[in-house]
Amino acid sequence: MKKKKTVWGWGINAGGQLGDGTGVSPRTAAVRWGNVANAIAIAAGYAHTSALRADGTVWSAGFNGAGQLGDGTFTSATAPVRMANVANAIALASGGNHTCTLDATGVVWGVGYNTRGQLGDYGFATQRASAARMALVGSTIAAARGQTYTIVLKADGTVWGLGYNGVGSLGDGTGTNRSTFVKMLNATNTVGIAGGYVSRLALQADGSGW
Repeated sequence: MKKKKTVWGWGINAGGQLGDGTGVSPRTAAVRWGNVANAIAIAAGYAHTSALRADGTVWSAGFNGAGQLGDGTFTSATAPVRMANVANAIALASGGNHTCTLDATGVVWGVGYNTRGQLGDYGFATQRASAARMALVGSTIAAARGQTYTIVLKADGTVWGLGYNGVGSLGDGTGTNRSTFVKMLNATNTVGIAGGYVSRLALQADGSGW
């Protein structure tokens, strides 16, 4: 019999992001994150956490002032709540106060803080408490988040980004913030991506990093 994959957390818990349902006190030893079983991926934002289950559902706990838990409310939760509008998810990533999921059809969905346009929902900059479909349609194989931006990797090896770009962090040769996806220059044959606070990395098929 396969063991169920449970999620555990410890440390600061100011938003209830450790998900054990008992409050917001720090934890110096690991506590179980809700009753979510069969988790296959986890992600953490500034004060919220999320888990992807094998059945394609996403569950989140913690601070929800920007709607980043995705349950249709702006109410924080100390135990995991299910993200609305999300089904058949295969990957997830969290930024400071937003979360995105990738579904099995290659479509990316975003929820939460959106003042920089990082949710990519057709140019709007409204906080979302329920997941909105990102404007880049299909063929996405990976997504990554930073504090106020989103980047995605498409099946053709190109990388696209939106959100904060004040220090050129989207890699499109400008410093202009973007609410719709722009293509990252010089990123071809990419096989992996990662996001930091305002910088990001792309790994190409030849083993080089950009």
